[in-house]
Amino acid sequence: MDRSTNELRADATAIYAAAIAAVDPVAAVRRALAPSRPNARLWLIAVGKAADPMARAAIEKFQDEATNLLGGLVVAPHSGLPIAGVAQVEGDHPEPLHQSQRASAALDDLASAVKPTDDVLVLLSGGATSLIGAPGHGLGLADYQALCRAAWRAGLPIGPLNQIRKRFSRWGGGRLAARLGARRVDVLAISDVPNDDPAAIGSGPCAPDPTEPSEIRRWLDDLGLDSAVGDRLRRWLDDPASMGPSSSTDCFRRVFTQVIASNTIAVAAAATAATTLGYQTTCLPETIEGDAATAGRWFADRLGTLTGRAALIGGGETTAVLDPESGLGGRCQSLALAAADRLRRRLTETILLVGSTDGRDGPTDAAGAIVDRLTWGAIERAGIDPAASLARHNAYPALANAGALLPASPTGTNVMDVVIGLTRD
Repeated sequence: MDRSTNELRADATAIYAAAIAAVDPVAAVRRALAPSRPNARLWLIAVGKAADPMARAAIEKFQDEATNLLGGLVVAPHSGLPIAGVAQVEGDHPEPLHQSQRASAALDDLASAVKPTDDVLVLLSGGATSLIGAPGHGLGLADYQALCRAAWRAGLPIGPLNQIRKRFSRWGGGRLAARLGARRVDVLAISDVPNDDPAAIGSGPCAPDPTEPSEIRRWLDDLGLDSAVGDRLRRWLDDPASMGPSSSTDCFRRVFTQVIASNTIAVAAAATAATTLGYQTTCLPETIEGDAATAGRWFADRLGTLTGRAALIGGGETTAVLDPESGLGGRCQSLALAAADRLRRRLTETILLVGSTDGRDGPTDAAGAIVDRLTWGAIERAGIDPAASLARHNAYPALANAGALLPASPTGTNVMDVVIGLTRD
Protein backbone atom coordinates (compact mmCIF):
# COMPACT_ATOMS: atom_id res chain seq x y z
CA MET A 1 0.00 0.00 0.00
CA ASP A 2 1.49 3.33 -1.04
CA ARG A 3 1.67 6.55 0.92
CA SER A 4 -1.30 8.19 -0.81
CA THR A 5 -3.57 5.25 0.03
CA ASN A 6 -2.48 5.36 3.65
CA GLU A 7 -3.32 9.06 3.76
CA LEU A 8 -6.79 8.37 2.37
CA ARG A 9 -7.31 5.65 4.97
CA ALA A 10 -6.28 8.02 7.75
CA ASP A 11 -8.65 10.70 6.44
CA ALA A 12 -11.55 8.24 6.16
CA THR A 13 -10.97 7.06 9.73
CA ALA A 14 -10.91 10.65 10.99
CA ILE A 15 -14.15 11.44 9.16
CA TYR A 16 -15.80 8.35 10.66
CA ALA A 17 -14.66 9.46 14.13
CA ALA A 18 -16.21 12.88 13.57
CA ALA A 19 -19.53 11.26 12.65
CA ILE A 20 -19.51 9.19 15.84
CA ALA A 21 -18.60 12.19 18.00
CA ALA A 22 -21.53 14.19 16.61
CA VAL A 23 -24.05 11.66 17.95
CA ASP A 24 -22.43 11.11 21.33
CA PRO A 25 -25.31 10.18 23.67
CA VAL A 26 -23.96 12.03 26.70
CA ALA A 27 -23.63 15.33 24.87
CA ALA A 28 -26.99 14.84 23.16
CA VAL A 29 -28.82 14.26 26.45
CA ARG A 30 -27.14 17.22 28.13
CA ARG A 31 -28.16 19.49 25.27
CA ALA A 32 -31.73 18.24 25.20
CA LEU A 33 -32.70 18.17 28.86
CA ALA A 34 -34.62 21.28 29.79
CA PRO A 35 -34.31 22.71 33.29
CA SER A 36 -36.32 20.60 35.71
CA ARG A 37 -39.75 21.71 36.76
CA PRO A 38 -40.00 22.89 40.39
CA ASN A 39 -41.10 20.14 42.77
CA ALA A 40 -41.28 17.56 39.97
CA ARG A 41 -41.27 13.92 41.04
CA LEU A 42 -39.41 12.05 38.32
CA TRP A 43 -38.82 8.44 37.27
CA LEU A 44 -36.21 7.41 34.70
CA ILE A 45 -36.52 4.67 32.08
CA ALA A 46 -33.57 4.10 29.71
CA VAL A 47 -33.71 1.30 27.14
CA GLY A 48 -31.41 0.56 24.21
CA LYS A 49 -27.79 0.22 23.21
CA ALA A 50 -27.12 3.76 24.44
CA ALA A 51 -29.17 3.38 27.63
CA ASP A 52 -26.27 3.42 30.07
CA PRO A 53 -24.50 6.63 28.93
CA MET A 54 -27.83 8.38 28.34
CA ALA A 55 -28.98 7.55 31.86
CA ARG A 56 -25.73 8.67 33.45
CA ALA A 57 -25.85 11.99 31.61
CA ALA A 58 -29.43 12.59 32.73
CA ILE A 59 -28.75 11.69 36.35
CA GLU A 60 -25.72 13.97 36.46
CA LYS A 61 -27.90 16.84 35.29
CA PHE A 62 -30.59 15.95 37.83
CA GLN A 63 -28.02 16.07 40.62
CA ASP A 64 -26.85 19.50 39.47
CA GLU A 65 -30.43 20.77 39.56
CA ALA A 66 -31.54 18.88 42.69
CA THR A 67 -34.30 17.10 40.77
CA ASN A 68 -36.31 14.68 42.90
CA LEU A 69 -35.42 11.40 41.16
CA LEU A 70 -37.60 8.68 42.69
CA GLY A 71 -36.01 5.73 40.89
CA GLY A 72 -35.50 4.23 37.51
CA LEU A 73 -34.57 1.34 35.26
CA VAL A 74 -31.75 0.99 32.75
CA VAL A 75 -31.96 -1.86 30.23
CA ALA A 76 -28.88 -2.31 28.04
CA PRO A 77 -27.02 -5.18 26.34
CA HIS A 78 -24.45 -5.08 29.14
CA SER A 79 -24.66 -3.61 32.63
CA GLY A 80 -22.28 -0.77 33.38
CA LEU A 81 -21.05 0.41 36.73
CA PRO A 82 -23.79 0.70 39.38
CA ILE A 83 -25.98 3.80 39.33
CA ALA A 84 -27.30 4.89 42.71
CA GLY A 85 -31.08 4.60 43.00
CA VAL A 86 -31.52 3.06 39.56
CA ALA A 87 -31.97 -0.63 38.73
CA GLN A 88 -29.92 -2.07 35.89
CA VAL A 89 -30.99 -5.10 33.89
CA GLU A 90 -29.40 -6.72 30.87
CA GLY A 91 -31.52 -7.64 27.87
CA ASP A 92 -30.84 -9.87 24.88
CA HIS A 93 -29.91 -8.59 21.42
CA PRO A 94 -30.61 -9.16 18.55
CA GLU A 95 -33.05 -11.91 19.61
CA PRO A 96 -35.15 -11.57 22.78
CA LEU A 97 -34.44 -14.49 25.09
CA HIS A 98 -34.65 -15.02 28.86
CA GLN A 99 -32.84 -11.83 29.85
CA SER A 100 -35.27 -9.77 27.79
CA GLN A 101 -38.22 -11.40 29.58
CA ARG A 102 -36.66 -10.40 32.88
CA ALA A 103 -36.13 -6.85 31.64
CA SER A 104 -39.73 -6.65 30.44
CA ALA A 105 -40.99 -7.76 33.85
CA ALA A 106 -38.75 -5.17 35.56
CA LEU A 107 -40.26 -2.46 33.36
CA ASP A 108 -43.74 -3.58 34.36
CA ASP A 109 -42.76 -3.42 38.03
CA LEU A 110 -41.43 0.11 37.65
CA ALA A 111 -44.58 1.26 35.85
CA SER A 112 -46.61 -0.06 38.80
CA ALA A 113 -44.63 2.14 41.19
CA VAL A 114 -45.23 5.38 39.29
CA LYS A 115 -48.01 7.48 40.80
CA PRO A 116 -50.43 9.55 38.70
CA THR A 117 -48.74 12.77 39.85
CA ASP A 118 -45.24 11.60 38.93
CA ASP A 119 -43.40 12.39 35.68
CA VAL A 120 -41.41 9.92 33.60
CA LEU A 121 -38.34 10.50 31.43
CA VAL A 122 -37.83 7.81 28.78
CA LEU A 123 -34.40 7.61 27.13
CA LEU A 124 -34.75 5.48 24.02
CA SER A 125 -32.16 4.16 21.58
CA GLY A 126 -31.73 1.42 19.00
CA GLY A 127 -31.97 -2.16 20.18
CA ALA A 128 -34.81 -1.44 22.59
CA THR A 129 -37.19 -3.72 20.70
CA SER A 130 -35.19 -6.81 21.54
CA LEU A 131 -33.82 -5.72 24.93
CA ILE A 132 -37.32 -5.55 26.44
CA GLY A 133 -38.73 -8.04 23.96
CA ALA A 134 -41.62 -10.03 25.42
CA PRO A 135 -44.86 -11.31 23.91
CA GLY A 136 -48.09 -9.37 24.13
CA HIS A 137 -50.68 -10.58 26.62
CA GLY A 138 -52.06 -13.95 25.58
CA LEU A 139 -49.31 -14.72 23.06
CA GLY A 140 -46.97 -17.65 23.71
CA LEU A 141 -43.31 -16.93 24.35
CA ALA A 142 -42.08 -19.60 21.91
CA ASP A 143 -44.25 -18.23 19.11
CA TYR A 144 -43.07 -14.68 19.77
CA GLN A 145 -39.43 -15.73 19.73
CA ALA A 146 -39.93 -17.71 16.52
CA LEU A 147 -41.48 -14.63 14.93
CA CYS A 148 -38.60 -12.37 15.99
CA ARG A 149 -36.01 -14.87 14.81
CA ALA A 150 -37.66 -15.31 11.41
CA ALA A 151 -38.11 -11.57 10.90
CA TRP A 152 -34.49 -10.85 11.78
CA ARG A 153 -33.05 -13.60 9.58
CA ALA A 154 -35.26 -12.57 6.65
CA GLY A 155 -33.19 -9.41 6.26
CA LEU A 156 -36.16 -7.07 6.38
CA PRO A 157 -35.55 -3.32 6.38
CA ILE A 158 -35.80 -1.79 9.84
CA GLY A 159 -39.26 -0.32 9.11
CA PRO A 160 -41.09 -3.56 8.28
CA LEU A 161 -39.01 -5.42 10.86
CA ASN A 162 -40.25 -3.15 13.64
CA GLN A 163 -43.78 -3.09 12.26
CA ILE A 164 -43.98 -6.84 12.69
CA ARG A 165 -42.24 -7.15 16.05
CA LYS A 166 -43.98 -4.30 17.82
CA ARG A 167 -47.48 -5.52 16.94
CA PHE A 168 -46.83 -8.78 18.82
CA SER A 169 -44.76 -7.34 21.67
CA ARG A 170 -45.59 -6.34 25.23
CA TRP A 171 -44.31 -2.75 24.97
CA GLY A 172 -44.25 -1.73 21.31
CA GLY A 173 -46.82 0.40 19.54
CA GLY A 174 -47.49 2.79 22.42
CA ARG A 175 -48.14 0.16 25.07
CA LEU A 176 -45.66 1.70 27.51
CA ALA A 177 -47.42 5.07 27.25
CA ALA A 178 -50.74 3.32 27.84
CA ARG A 179 -49.32 1.50 30.86
CA LEU A 180 -48.13 4.79 32.34
CA GLY A 181 -51.57 6.30 31.74
CA ALA A 182 -52.07 9.77 33.18
CA ARG A 183 -48.38 10.54 33.76
CA ARG A 184 -46.44 13.11 31.78
CA VAL A 185 -43.85 11.25 29.67
CA ASP A 186 -40.87 13.01 28.06
CA VAL A 187 -39.05 10.88 25.49
CA LEU A 188 -35.51 11.65 24.34
CA ALA A 189 -34.69 9.35 21.44
CA ILE A 190 -31.56 8.45 19.54
CA SER A 191 -32.90 7.41 16.14
CA ASP A 192 -31.72 4.27 14.38
CA VAL A 193 -34.42 4.40 11.71
CA PRO A 194 -34.91 6.32 8.44
CA ASN A 195 -36.93 9.53 8.75
CA ASP A 196 -36.59 9.43 12.57
CA ASP A 197 -40.18 8.27 13.05
CA PRO A 198 -40.98 7.99 16.82
CA ALA A 199 -43.34 5.11 16.00
CA ALA A 200 -40.39 3.11 14.64
CA ILE A 201 -37.57 3.97 17.08
CA GLY A 202 -37.33 1.05 19.49
CA SER A 203 -40.73 -0.10 18.12
CA GLY A 204 -42.38 3.04 19.45
CA PRO A 205 -43.16 2.17 23.09
CA CYS A 206 -44.60 5.66 23.59
CA ALA A 207 -46.04 6.24 20.10
CA PRO A 208 -49.20 4.85 18.50
CA ASP A 209 -48.85 2.18 15.83
CA PRO A 210 -50.36 3.27 12.49
CA THR A 211 -49.85 -0.14 10.83
CA GLU A 212 -52.97 -1.92 9.60
CA PRO A 213 -53.41 -5.60 10.58
CA SER A 214 -53.70 -6.52 6.89
CA GLU A 215 -50.17 -5.20 6.34
CA ILE A 216 -48.85 -7.35 9.20
CA ARG A 217 -50.54 -10.43 7.73
CA ARG A 218 -48.81 -9.84 4.39
CA TRP A 219 -45.43 -9.71 6.09
CA LEU A 220 -46.19 -12.87 8.07
CA ASP A 221 -46.83 -14.75 4.84
CA ASP A 222 -43.30 -13.94 3.65
CA LEU A 223 -41.37 -15.05 6.74
CA GLY A 224 -41.41 -18.80 6.16
CA LEU A 225 -42.77 -19.53 9.63
CA ASP A 226 -43.83 -23.00 10.69
CA SER A 227 -47.48 -23.29 9.67
CA ALA A 228 -48.72 -23.95 13.20
CA VAL A 229 -46.81 -20.94 14.53
CA GLY A 230 -48.12 -18.75 11.72
CA ASP A 231 -51.70 -19.84 12.39
CA ARG A 232 -51.43 -19.02 16.10
CA LEU A 233 -49.94 -15.61 15.34
CA ARG A 234 -52.75 -14.80 12.91
CA ARG A 235 -55.41 -15.86 15.43
CA TRP A 236 -53.79 -13.64 18.05
CA LEU A 237 -53.70 -10.77 15.57
CA ASP A 238 -57.46 -11.18 14.99
CA ASP A 239 -58.19 -10.77 18.70
CA PRO A 240 -59.25 -7.16 19.47
CA ALA A 241 -57.31 -7.46 22.73
CA SER A 242 -54.10 -7.62 20.68
CA MET A 243 -54.52 -4.09 19.41
CA GLY A 244 -52.33 -1.40 20.88
CA PRO A 245 -53.71 2.02 21.88
CA SER A 246 -55.02 4.13 19.01
CA SER A 247 -53.64 7.58 18.24
CA SER A 248 -56.71 9.13 19.88
CA THR A 249 -55.99 7.47 23.23
CA ASP A 250 -55.70 10.11 25.93
CA CYS A 251 -52.27 8.97 27.15
CA PHE A 252 -50.57 10.32 24.01
CA ARG A 253 -51.65 13.87 24.85
CA ARG A 254 -49.07 13.78 27.65
CA VAL A 255 -46.20 12.26 25.65
CA PHE A 256 -43.55 14.70 24.38
CA THR A 257 -40.91 13.22 22.09
CA GLN A 258 -37.64 14.75 20.91
CA VAL A 259 -35.11 13.07 18.59
CA ILE A 260 -31.71 14.15 19.92
CA ALA A 261 -29.32 12.22 17.63
CA SER A 262 -29.75 10.64 14.22
CA ASN A 263 -28.03 9.35 11.13
CA THR A 264 -28.66 12.69 9.44
CA ILE A 265 -26.61 14.42 12.14
CA ALA A 266 -23.81 11.86 11.82
CA VAL A 267 -23.66 12.19 8.02
CA ALA A 268 -23.64 15.99 8.22
CA ALA A 269 -20.74 15.89 10.69
CA ALA A 270 -18.83 13.51 8.42
CA ALA A 271 -19.37 15.85 5.47
CA THR A 272 -18.10 18.82 7.47
CA ALA A 273 -14.99 16.87 8.48
CA ALA A 274 -14.33 15.82 4.88
CA THR A 275 -14.66 19.39 3.65
CA THR A 276 -12.30 20.59 6.38
CA LEU A 277 -9.74 18.05 5.17
CA GLY A 278 -9.89 19.58 1.69
CA TYR A 279 -12.29 17.24 -0.13
CA GLN A 280 -14.98 18.38 -2.54
CA THR A 281 -17.82 16.73 -0.64
CA THR A 282 -21.12 15.28 -1.80
CA CYS A 283 -23.77 13.95 0.60
CA LEU A 284 -26.20 11.39 -0.73
CA PRO A 285 -29.76 12.74 -0.46
CA GLU A 286 -31.22 9.24 -0.15
CA THR A 287 -30.91 6.73 2.68
CA ILE A 288 -28.71 3.73 1.90
CA GLU A 289 -30.87 0.65 2.40
CA GLY A 290 -31.83 -2.66 0.84
CA ASP A 291 -29.49 -5.55 0.13
CA ALA A 292 -26.01 -4.86 1.50
CA ALA A 293 -24.07 -6.20 -1.48
CA THR A 294 -26.25 -4.33 -3.97
CA ALA A 295 -25.80 -1.12 -1.98
CA GLY A 296 -22.03 -1.61 -1.89
CA ARG A 297 -21.77 -1.94 -5.66
CA TRP A 298 -24.08 1.03 -6.18
CA PHE A 299 -22.11 3.26 -3.81
CA ALA A 300 -18.77 2.27 -5.37
CA ASP A 301 -20.11 3.01 -8.85
CA ARG A 302 -21.38 6.39 -7.68
CA LEU A 303 -18.01 7.11 -6.09
CA GLY A 304 -16.36 6.23 -9.39
CA THR A 305 -18.06 9.17 -11.11
CA LEU A 306 -16.20 11.67 -8.90
CA THR A 307 -12.93 13.25 -9.97
CA GLY A 308 -10.19 15.13 -8.21
CA ARG A 309 -9.94 15.21 -4.42
CA ALA A 310 -13.53 14.23 -3.66
CA ALA A 311 -15.64 12.68 -0.92
CA LEU A 312 -18.99 10.89 -1.10
CA ILE A 313 -20.80 10.52 2.24
CA GLY A 314 -23.94 8.53 2.93
CA GLY A 315 -25.80 6.81 5.71
CA GLY A 316 -28.50 4.26 6.38
CA GLU A 317 -28.88 0.59 7.18
CA THR A 318 -28.74 -2.27 4.71
CA THR A 319 -29.89 -5.85 5.14
CA ALA A 320 -28.80 -9.38 4.33
CA VAL A 321 -31.00 -12.46 4.01
CA LEU A 322 -29.36 -15.16 6.14
CA ASP A 323 -29.78 -18.92 6.04
CA PRO A 324 -28.27 -21.87 7.95
CA GLU A 325 -25.34 -21.90 5.52
CA SER A 326 -24.42 -18.26 6.05
CA GLY A 327 -20.93 -17.54 7.33
CA LEU A 328 -19.56 -14.84 9.59
CA GLY A 329 -19.93 -11.14 8.95
CA GLY A 330 -22.24 -8.17 9.17
CA ARG A 331 -24.10 -5.85 6.83
CA CYS A 332 -21.23 -3.31 6.77
CA GLN A 333 -18.71 -6.00 5.88
CA SER A 334 -20.91 -7.34 3.08
CA LEU A 335 -21.34 -3.83 1.69
CA ALA A 336 -17.59 -3.20 1.81
CA LEU A 337 -16.68 -6.51 0.17
CA ALA A 338 -19.11 -5.89 -2.69
CA ALA A 339 -17.70 -2.39 -3.11
CA ALA A 340 -14.16 -3.81 -3.24
CA ASP A 341 -15.17 -5.81 -6.32
CA ARG A 342 -16.01 -2.56 -8.10
CA LEU A 343 -13.05 -0.56 -6.75
CA ARG A 344 -10.48 -3.04 -8.12
CA ARG A 345 -11.27 -1.75 -11.61
CA ARG A 346 -10.25 1.81 -10.75
CA LEU A 347 -6.87 3.30 -11.62
CA THR A 348 -7.04 6.23 -9.20
CA GLU A 349 -6.61 6.00 -5.45
CA THR A 350 -9.98 5.33 -3.83
CA ILE A 351 -11.03 4.33 -0.31
CA LEU A 352 -14.40 3.22 1.02
CA LEU A 353 -15.10 2.97 4.74
CA VAL A 354 -18.38 1.64 6.07
CA GLY A 355 -18.92 1.46 9.81
CA SER A 356 -21.74 0.86 12.22
CA THR A 357 -22.21 3.82 14.52
CA ASP A 358 -22.63 1.52 17.52
CA GLY A 359 -19.13 0.23 16.92
CA ARG A 360 -20.05 -3.39 16.20
CA ASP A 361 -21.11 -4.89 12.89
CA GLY A 362 -23.10 -8.08 13.28
CA PRO A 363 -21.90 -10.87 15.58
CA THR A 364 -18.22 -9.99 15.03
CA ASP A 365 -15.37 -8.08 16.63
CA ALA A 366 -15.38 -5.52 13.80
CA ALA A 367 -17.21 -2.22 13.42
CA GLY A 368 -17.17 -2.52 9.64
CA ALA A 369 -14.46 -2.41 7.01
CA ILE A 370 -12.25 -0.11 4.98
CA VAL A 371 -11.42 -1.24 1.45
CA ASP A 372 -9.57 0.06 -1.59
CA ARG A 373 -8.77 -1.01 -5.15
CA LEU A 374 -6.25 -3.61 -3.93
CA THR A 375 -8.46 -5.34 -1.33
CA TRP A 376 -10.11 -7.85 -3.68
CA GLY A 377 -6.76 -9.03 -5.01
CA ALA A 378 -5.32 -9.28 -1.48
CA ILE A 379 -8.15 -11.64 -0.53
CA GLU A 380 -7.48 -13.80 -3.58
CA ARG A 381 -3.76 -13.95 -2.78
CA ALA A 382 -4.69 -15.22 0.68
CA GLY A 383 -6.32 -18.23 -1.01
CA ILE A 384 -9.91 -17.08 -0.46
CA ASP A 385 -12.54 -16.63 -3.15
CA PRO A 386 -14.05 -13.20 -2.35
CA ALA A 387 -17.06 -13.74 -4.63
CA ALA A 388 -17.95 -16.96 -2.82
CA SER A 389 -17.44 -15.24 0.53
CA LEU A 390 -19.83 -12.50 -0.50
CA ALA A 391 -22.45 -14.97 -1.71
CA ARG A 392 -22.30 -16.89 1.60
CA HIS A 393 -22.41 -13.76 3.78
CA ASN A 394 -18.95 -14.77 4.96
CA ALA A 395 -17.21 -11.44 4.53
CA TYR A 396 -15.41 -11.39 7.89
CA PRO A 397 -12.63 -13.95 7.17
CA ALA A 398 -12.10 -12.58 3.67
CA LEU A 399 -11.67 -9.01 4.88
CA ALA A 400 -9.61 -10.12 7.88
CA ASN A 401 -7.08 -11.78 5.58
CA ALA A 402 -6.77 -8.53 3.61
CA GLY A 403 -6.30 -6.43 6.76
CA ALA A 404 -9.47 -4.54 5.84
CA LEU A 405 -11.55 -4.85 9.01
CA LEU A 406 -12.40 -1.78 11.06
CA PRO A 407 -11.81 -2.78 14.72
CA ALA A 408 -14.85 -2.89 16.97
CA SER A 409 -15.05 -0.11 19.50
CA PRO A 410 -18.34 0.29 21.39
CA THR A 411 -19.47 3.89 20.98
CA GLY A 412 -22.48 3.99 23.30
CA THR A 413 -24.67 5.29 20.48
CA ASN A 414 -26.56 3.77 17.56
CA VAL A 415 -27.78 5.74 14.51
CA MET A 416 -27.43 3.11 11.77
CA ASP A 417 -24.32 3.10 9.54
CA VAL A 418 -22.08 5.65 7.86
CA VAL A 419 -20.44 5.11 4.44
CA ILE A 420 -17.46 7.27 3.48
CA GLY A 421 -15.86 7.22 0.04
CA LEU A 422 -12.70 9.22 -0.75
CA THR A 423 -10.90 9.53 -4.04
CA ARG A 424 -8.20 11.62 -5.65
CA ASP A 425 -6.49 11.62 -9.04
